[in-house]
Amino acid sequence: MKKLIALFAVVITTIVLLTSCGPSTTGPIASKPTLQQEATGIEVMRFVKYTNQVDAYEFVTADSKYTLVDEAWFKANVLNGFNDFLVKNGVGAVNLKKNDCDDFSRAFSFFSRVKSMQASFMDSDLAVGDLYYKNFDVSHAINVAVVLDTDKKWKILFIEPQGPKVVDLQEEYRKFYVFHVGM
Repeated sequence: MKKLIALFAVVITTIVLLTSCGPSTTGPIASKPTLQQEATGIEVMRFVKYTNQVDAYEFVTADSKYTLVDEAWFKANVLNGFNDFLVKNGVGAVNLKKNDCDDFSRAFSFFSRVKSMQASFMDSDLAVGDLYYKNFDVSHAINVAVVLDTDKKWKILFIEPQGPKVVDLQEEYRKFYVFHVGM
């Protein structure tokens, strides 16, 4: 019940903060991605789980289809937009001790969905989700996104939302047990 209340609080806080942000994070997105492709939830799940060896105990896709965009567009409009959102609302590095990793991960996922809704050229949400992993007494939550590289090939980005920044999780991941990926 505490987790449900915490999630509800994060979503409500995020909505309030999003509505109070300036146009760089809440306005309609004018520029279209160079590359854009639709994918089913099953295709995204299989790519994340099998192609990149993210063997999660539980893998959930909430939507039947997703929009994949080029990496540059994603970084410029979502990753950098989230950073602006955090800074403008005082939820950046100063408050890292008050907000733990799962709060940031859920907020980033929600923020990406808001960006999807603001993009009139998208019919579905961006392929962004939460990834939870654990190693004995250490657990962490980050985000995972599926984007398109310059050759139109699918690519996974692991995102540390408390930066926010793209991280290389491949080497570190081998030490951990991924227990949940939700998109």
